[in-house]
Amino acid sequence: MDRTQLEEKLSNLPVSPGVYLMKDAAGEILYVGKAKNLRSRVQSYFREKVDRPKTALLVRRIRDVEWIITDTETEALILELNLIKEHRPRYNILMIDDKHYPYLKINVKEDYPRVEVVRRRREDGARYFGPYTSSLAMNEVLRIIESLFLVRTCSDGKFGSRTRPCLNYQIRKCLGPCMGYVSPQEYRKGIEEILMLLEGKTAPLLSRLRKRMEKESEELNFEEAARLRDQMQAVESLSRRQKVVTDSSDDRDVLALVRGDLGAAGQIFFVRNGRVIGRDRVELKNVRGMEDAEIMASFIQQYYNMARDLPGEILVSVLPADQEVLEDWLGRMRGKKVVIRHPRRGQPRRLVDMVMENARLGYEELNLRRMKEDRTGRALQELADALDLPAPPGRIECYDISNISGTNTVASMVVFEDGMPRKNQYRRFRIRTVEGPNDFASMEEVLTRRFGRLEEGDVRFGAVPDLVIIDGGKGQLSSARKIMKEHGAGDIPTFGLAKKEEELFREGTAEPVVLPRDSEALYLVQRIRDEAHRFAITFHRKLRGQEALTSVLDSVPGIGPKRKKILLNTFGSPAGVRQAPAGEIARALGISLERAEKIKDDLG
Repeated sequence: MDRTQLEEKLSNLPVSPGVYLMKDAAGEILYVGKAKNLRSRVQSYFREKVDRPKTALLVRRIRDVEWIITDTETEALILELNLIKEHRPRYNILMIDDKHYPYLKINVKEDYPRVEVVRRRREDGARYFGPYTSSLAMNEVLRIIESLFLVRTCSDGKFGSRTRPCLNYQIRKCLGPCMGYVSPQEYRKGIEEILMLLEGKTAPLLSRLRKRMEKESEELNFEEAARLRDQMQAVESLSRRQKVVTDSSDDRDVLALVRGDLGAAGQIFFVRNGRVIGRDRVELKNVRGMEDAEIMASFIQQYYNMARDLPGEILVSVLPADQEVLEDWLGRMRGKKVVIRHPRRGQPRRLVDMVMENARLGYEELNLRRMKEDRTGRALQELADALDLPAPPGRIECYDISNISGTNTVASMVVFEDGMPRKNQYRRFRIRTVEGPNDFASMEEVLTRRFGRLEEGDVRFGAVPDLVIIDGGKGQLSSARKIMKEHGAGDIPTFGLAKKEEELFREGTAEPVVLPRDSEALYLVQRIRDEAHRFAITFHRKLRGQEALTSVLDSVPGIGPKRKKILLNTFGSPAGVRQAPAGEIARALGISLERAEKIKDDLG
């Protein structure tokens, strides 16, 4: 669509609220925005003098505009968020959430929830607490929960397949929901208390526990009363370690932004009952030329669009654009009024300053990370120049074969994208068709499976590498190239990395490529090779360990596959069976004590 046609189309824009999508000549969505008046807002891009370089570049690329009408600005905001999340346009401010730190998750929709550690928040209706920047702090909280609250710790798979109660039930650390020994209503009381602990509501929790302890004591249930006393002491200890930041009992979130040439870093503290119970940090990109108020608005929009608890007050380092619309949207999600405020003085101001200082530290970390990325970029360019590649390799795959004394031969495939490991795309292979130690044949099998699946369109192997590295010399390289050509991957640059001299061999070339000892490229290649070796060795040791462990139980007379499964489910491992008292083995298998003692003797 040329500029004349575009202007004609824009003349038909409605004056109602809605969302607009700006596209380039190829139909790619460049930018998604919302407006109270679509006609006025969109036409302003083309009529007014554009001072921002980023906006000027956007306007030059626009070839088409689409729009969606909504009834209100708030509805437009919600739709804008969903479209940004789906398309991630290059000219929108995008939030990169910190996925490094762990969270505690409780799926409150289940009849018998558990507390589990996860690395990613999802919009699944579950409750998430964190992130925990200190694993020690998280483990301490988890230890208190698991030792004092009688809730299950087993995975969903084990929970649904149990035929007998586990050891935790036997030692009174679980109420046995897997066997139906407790109703969902009674079980939920413990979950409610855990939620109170994680929300920082220690005062009402302690009051609740104290009343229960006194009741149990009056009824002469001294063992239960002692357990509740221990709970109270643990809760009080945890509460003392949480940082008190205000005398107020109000719940609030505190957001701060620090920006620079590299982007912006955001920090958020969760304050409940005057105590910091958690924090989070994010990175925002595509902020060049944007006002601080616009960046803060995007921060709030994208952060609270994810599943999380909402307080009645949000303190910010700068007021966001469209403040009233944001407050209306947040209030709808919470079901109560939400106020966004920029405090100027007093305790709230000191609280914002504290979060601001943490945001500055976050930006410094971002700066260091970007410097590391620059080093990685140089390494990829050096590698491309040395190997005569058309461009720096975006995706590098490295393969390694591992066997010890010719047994349990395995292979690894590790993936580096833009110079960084992509561990979710690593693959491990058990060699099936090769007998004995034969690295050449093993490499052929692995690459047949990998590139054969790529040829078939297997989504798990859908990405085509820009560079393949084989851990080995000319022999392994020859085997690899043979298979790759058979499966239509012969045009992918492939090199064999000799272990001794760190030389890179290419098919049809006698002289190897020798990377300078002080080059970033050599360091990157070594790192990739070492990662492939580590991944293969780890898998190999795991297989050998599994064989050794299972063979212990297989050698015991009277223990078949069914009984072995029961023992492993109950005690976790052959070592756990070995350490278990004969009485517990008898109860697990439904056999006599005499027979259980014989099993223990056979186990040694």
